[in-house]
Amino acid sequence: MTSRMLRLSIIILFLATLFASVFFTMPANAQTGEFPTSAEYTFGKEVIFHGEPPAGLKVDTATIYFMAEGELKTRSGLTTVLSDGKLYYAADMTGDPMRRSLQWSTGSRSP
Repeated sequence: MTSRMLRLSIIILFLATLFASVFFTMPANAQTGEFPTSAEYTFGKEVIFHGEPPAGLKVDTATIYFMAEGELKTRSGLTTVLSDGKLYYAADMTGDPMRRSLQWSTGSRSP
């Protein structure tokens, strides 16, 4: 009798998990891939990033990831989407300047 109850419990748990995964899914966002970006670094002051997604692609949010070459510390920030669809981000570097050349990448999402 106990093994029968255990099997029934497992089957009910499996069906509940299956039901939840089918009916309670979150809408997905798409990764847009890479697009042209540029950076201007004023040593000890700030880094300004610009990005230009492809024409016709509406980007809702984009996160910039950057680090000094040879460092393990990765910094990041959420870009501002300008009225013309281009991306902008300025990082204040006065408290923690980077001492080497800059590397960066952009991760973005569109509906």
